[in-house]
Amino acid sequence: MGPVQYSPGFWFAASRSAKRILEVTYRPDLGPCDELLGTSALSVGWLDVGHDFSVGPVAGDAFVTLVRHLSNAWQPFATAGMHRCPFCRFTGGPGSLHLDGHTVALGNTLLLVPAKDALYVAPSLIAHYIDAHGYRPPDAFMHAVVAMPEMRSIAYLKELRRHGVTARG
Repeated sequence: MGPVQYSPGFWFAASRSAKRILEVTYRPDLGPCDELLGTSALSVGWLDVGHDFSVGPVAGDAFVTLVRHLSNAWQPFATAGMHRCPFCRFTGGPGSLHLDGHTVALGNTLLLVPAKDALYVAPSLIAHYIDAHGYRPPDAFMHAVVAMPEMRSIAYLKELRRHGVTARG
């Protein structure tokens, strides 16, 4: 695994399915995140100042897999702008992360992670939170990240559909 590299940026998201602006805010890990997609989903990595979060080790190979998926994440709706890292109080954090040939735009995309019994929704800043702030996502989420089909593959899209996610115009 090569060194992580960052560049600057900021945002908030617009849901075409909800027909309104959704400001990115704190959500507890494994709490409901249904309104973002219009289907049952669990939030992971929606961190903010003033709320505790778990810290600890994350396996390097699992982190690389997370970054790989985030670098080509399928989006159910368009975003407008960026969300800055609330913990990087002077700079707002980076706008992108670069690792092993993959680039992740931080703060303006979502990662949908289908698992057998759940659909997880994480903001792209999750990679920065893990790398720079020691965040440890729930084990079930990280296992699902490693086990999920390749991003944008037919198998991945079928898994999303099984959880009630469809592309909306």
